[in-house]
Amino acid sequence: MKKLFISGFIFIMISLGMSAQVGGPIKIEKKGMRKSYIQDGKTIDAKQLGTILASDQAAVKPLRTARITGYIAYGLIGAGTVSAGFGLVNSVKAAQATNDGDLSGSTDYSNKSTANLLITAGCFVASLPFMLVSNSQLGKSINLYNSSRKTGSLNRIDLHVGLTGNGAMVRVMF
Repeated sequence: MKKLFISGFIFIMISLGMSAQVGGPIKIEKKGMRKSYIQDGKTIDAKQLGTILASDQAAVKPLRTARITGYIAYGLIGAGTVSAGFGLVNSVKAAQATNDGDLSGSTDYSNKSTANLLITAGCFVASLPFMLVSNSQLGKSINLYNSSRKTGSLNRIDLHVGLTGNGAMVRVMF
């Protein structure tokens, strides 16, 4: 029984060192207007990037800030897009009223269209600072992830054995 326990323990320790997921650094490549994120020679999408960065304790806080400010920016862009749609509808109604000879109706719809287009421009301009903060925080998160990652083999494994109220505890940190 003792030999079985010791050999199982050794097997677990060896397998932990071999199965540790130590990924390489994340590189950002700009391709025209688009950014690509590359890790270990493979392009990763935004969902995979979020999962990878969330696994690192140091990169979590800037990633959370990047997500929140990104959601605010996308919300403002969405509101601006909806307002642009209403502006387009009012422009069509103004043109229809002009064709029908109703100049007061044309002026009303034209004023509404102008107001909607100004709201659209305001939403787009208001989203820019949030988008810039989101991009800078994402870059900061990637830099923190890259600085805390080590490529190659595992260099440290901490093993803590102790007693708890219900039995024994083994904690392995790598």
